[in-house]
Amino acid sequence: MRLAEQELRRRLARYQLTDRLFRQKYGITLDEFEAAEVVKTLGYSFEVENDHQDWDLAVDGIRTVERQLASLRGEA
Repeated sequence: MRLAEQELRRRLARYQLTDRLFRQKYGITLDEFEAAEVVKTLGYSFEVENDHQDWDLAVDGIRTVERQLASLRGEA
């Protein structure tokens, strides 16, 4: 069980880093990014669309891993 928790923590750290980097790059959260339609505003460029997909994956990953860690600890 400890190995599983370590792996989940490693994945969580990677997702959190990705989220932090995109927050710094765009100066807003993912929710704000989507609400402002940044992808559309910036002309659907490959970089921005790719960033959006990676960012969305990271934020979803954070939620998923946090649930998995809670479940592993018996909190869920």
